[in-house]
This record gives sequence, structure tokens and C-alpha cells, in this order.
Amino acid sequence: MNTIFFTVLKRDLLLAYRHWFELSYSWLFFIMVISLFPLAISPESSLLHQMAPGIIWIDALLSSLLGLERLFKADFLEG
Repeated sequence: MNTIFFTVLKRDLLLAYRHWFELSYSWLFFIMVISLFPLAISPESSLLHQMAPGIIWIDALLSSLLGLERLFKADFLEG
């Protein structure tokens, strides 16, 4: 059971490594939103400490949406 998991994990990481530029879009979006959010709200420390966990989770979910096209592209092309 473990060998199947690691085989699939190795395959997925190899595919991700071949298309590293597509992964970089998600990371750049994540970093950009996190760094610009204090400018949009307020640089007040206490407010940012309260909102930070929610902001990080929302940003992580939105940045993961950028990779969904690649996930379903092969199935769409095959019909």
C-alpha cells in the first residue's frame, strides 16, 4: 500500500517539476495577495493579527484554483 502511494506521489511530483512555471503562478499569486493585503485594509498590527489566519486560508484556496485548468485539461482534450 505504501509503495503505491509513493509511486503515485513520485509521478505527480515529476509531472509538476516538468511544468514548474505553471506552479510558479500560484505561488506568485499567493505572495502578491499576502503582501498587498495590509495595504488594502490597514497596517494596524492588532487588526492584522486577528484577520491573518482567515486571509491566509482564503488566499491559499484562491491560489489553488489557478492549477485546476491543468488538472482537467487532459480529460477535456480526450473528450
